[in-house]
Formats: sequence, structure tokens, C-alpha cells
Amino acid sequence: MKYYILTVFYFSFFLFCFAQDPIFVNASEVGNGIGFQRLGESFILTPAHVVESTSKTITLSDERKATFKANLLESYANDIAILRVEDSKTSYLPLALHENYAAAIANASTGFVTYLDALGIVNYIHVNITSKDPSSFTVTPQSNAHTFGKGMSGSPFYVMYNDVKVLAGMLMSLEEGATDAFVYQFDDIITSISSFIETTAKTKLKLGLVWQTQNAEDVSIHNRVSSALQELDNYTIISRVPERNYIDKHFEDIQRGIAINSIPKKLKNTIDALVFGNISITATTNSNDMAIVNIKFESAIYNSSDFSLVKTITITTKGLGYKTSSAKEQAIKSLLTKLKDRFNEN
Repeated sequence: MKYYILTVFYFSFFLFCFAQDPIFVNASEVGNGIGFQRLGESFILTPAHVVESTSKTITLSDERKATFKANLLESYANDIAILRVEDSKTSYLPLALHENYAAAIANASTGFVTYLDALGIVNYIHVNITSKDPSSFTVTPQSNAHTFGKGMSGSPFYVMYNDVKVLAGMLMSLEEGATDAFVYQFDDIITSISSFIETTAKTKLKLGLVWQTQNAEDVSIHNRVSSALQELDNYTIISRVPERNYIDKHFEDIQRGIAINSIPKKLKNTIDALVFGNISITATTNSNDMAIVNIKFESAIYNSSDFSLVKTITITTKGLGYKTSSAKEQAIKSLLTKLKDRFNEN
């Protein structure tokens, strides 16, 4: 039993440290950042000047020397940027103030900066707070042997309160060899990005796909259309639509806009809207014996509650290639791109 309790304690401690320890950021400049979790995804908070002008992939690393990639999601006017971590295996805690944050800030006269260098080594600089205003600190190293460098931008700054470290801010503007640094207070950072942090999970619209053609060639495209729509943030795709016999029976009435009574509850409860789709493919050649493939996608979207028409979508694409297969693939890829754009409009 003692071993079990120790194991749980160690795991919790490791998770806490992993959530707040610095992350090394390699972009147009090098710097540090702080990881946080939102709606099941991982993000990094870092100064915008470290990443804004990058033309290469942003690479992140942690004290375990694990590396992963990120992309710039949003920049803010106060030199704050948010990166989205591409590696889904990373995990952090939600971004939030410590419960004793206000008291810790009010009573703090010293603190420490922790940063990760390019070798994956965690470094600490103990500092004095030399000035303080409602949104920032100026800090100076306690030891003359320490100075600040540009690679430290984005490093977390902590103060101690009742023997507990409290995340108080982030190092921002730095000059190489500087003996003082500007720290943006953490409550103001959170306030500046509150619209992003406080966003709640969107309720995805559940779309049931009903295809009017079922030959082998069309089915392969149906599957790719379903996968493409599934990638969109606003929709959950239901490929196996319930009460299919009922839908087939009333299909013509639905298309004609005839009122239908007694719609099955299972259908209304499972999906929000029905998409009746049809795909037609034609293949020809031009005067140079190049293959031409035309694809036409036609669909009508109906509310599942009363089968009222929401909208129609028609997309035509063309592929050109030396072989019919390559021309068809080109047309399909164009279709998927246009389809996602059209569904993202609403």
C-alpha cells in the first residue's frame, strides 16, 4: 500500500512540473515558452517576436530532450503568441492563475527565472524585483555572474509564497548580456488571450450522409468525401444513417418538399441534418490524347426534424493527366478542397 501511494504522488508531481516547466522554442529566433491544454489540444505560450517572422517549421523541445513540432496559431498586440503543438502525445495543464496568485504578487520582492537552453538543460536565475507596476515587473539577477540573453525570452518567472512556487509572469523584452529584464505579469497575459482560453467546446453538427449512387467507383469517392468532412471542426459525420428504409421510402417526398409526419425519434436524435449526395463522373480525351475527368457533386441538405431544405451545394471539378487515373485523382482532390470550403462557409 505504501508503494502505491508513493507512485501516485510521484506521477502527480511529474505532471505538474511537465505542465509548467519551460519549453525550448526554435523558430525565427530561439526562446522559451509555457505549455497549456485547451479542449484536448496542447498549446505553447511564447513571445510573438520569437516566432512571427519564421519561414521554417517551429521546433519545440523539453527537458526530457523530446522534440516535437508546432505552428503559429495566433499573435496578439502585446507580443504574445500561441502555438499549436502538432504532437498529440504532449500533455499540459489548463492555463490558470494559482489560487494564491494575488497575495504572492503583492508580497514578492524576489523570485527566479527558469529557462531551457538548446542542450535541453534547465537553468535557474534568482532575481530581485526592482520595480513593479499593475502589469509588469523589472527583475535583476541577484548574482553578478548572471546576465540575461535573447534565448530566454518566454521563460517563466516564479515567486515563492508559503513555500510554494507560483507562476507570476513571463520574460519578454531582452537584450543580450542585459542585467535587467521586463516580465509581463501572468494575470495580464491570461486576460490578453482570454477569448482563446475561455472558448468552450463547440457542439458539432451531426450530418448524416445518404448517397444516391452506390457503384464501386462512386463508393471510393464517397468514403473520401466523408473523411474530408470529418476533418472539419463544425461537423460529425454519420455514415451509417439510422432508419434508412424510412428515408428511402420518403425520398421523393422529401425532395419535393412534401410535409412528412411521424419522423422516427431515432433519426431526429441521432443526426441534425441529412445530406443527400450524388456524384457523376465522365472521362474523355482532348486533341492531344490527354485524359480529362469531370466530376460533378450535387447535394441537398435537410433538417432531420422536419425535412425542410437548408441549402443545396453543387460543385464541378476537372482533372487533366496523361492517364485517366491521374486525371481522376486530380479532380477528386479538387473536389475535396472545394467541398470543405463550401461546408466551412456556414
